[in-house]
Amino acid sequence: QMVHGVTMRLIASFQDQDLGYHPKQNMRSIKELIYHMYSMEKVLALGIKEGKLLQENENLALPESQEGKAKLAELNTVAALQDYAAECHKA
Repeated sequence: QMVHGVTMRLIASFQDQDLGYHPKQNMRSIKELIYHMYSMEKVLALGIKEGKLLQENENLALPESQEGKAKLAELNTVAALQDYAAECHKA
């Protein structure tokens, strides 16, 4: 819970316009990094519950996949990203 709380405070420190920033060329943006972290948390929790990791679930966690791109398109604000992170953390 402590790591999640610190990460949520970090997310809150950004402005909406910061989310597309790439710390380094060819590196994931801030939004993509946060999305990947929390999506993988959810995918791993589902894998534990189901007893196996499914490729289709893992594809959702990859910002570069079609599934990931579709979900990322919905996360254009800090508030939306915080909601997504909270939802994934509950998985």
